[in-house]
Amino acid sequence: MPAMGHLEILPRELLDIVLANLSTCELAALSRTCHGLSETVEPTLYKCISWDSTRPEDPAPPIYLLLRSILGRNVLAQHIQHVYVRGWHRNRTPAL
Repeated sequence: MPAMGHLEILPRELLDIVLANLSTCELAALSRTCHGLSETVEPTLYKCISWDSTRPEDPAPPIYLLLRSILGRNVLAQHIQHVYVRGWHRNRTPAL
């Protein structure tokens, strides 16, 4: 029997409200640490992929990690509805 503190015992409607209030980083951590919730979290986590790299010191978006994940588990691709990549400027020469 699960402990009373587990999110898995919440009704789905309440769990969806809790998940909607978590950041992307928190959803990813929850998915990695709670196997029972990973299938519940992944649709929300993969629904909208967004990278914002507008400052020169920002790293390039790790698109290869996304591709590796969806190639390894094709079911993840069906959750993706939007992909935003903003300001990718790798190897840009600064203006003089």
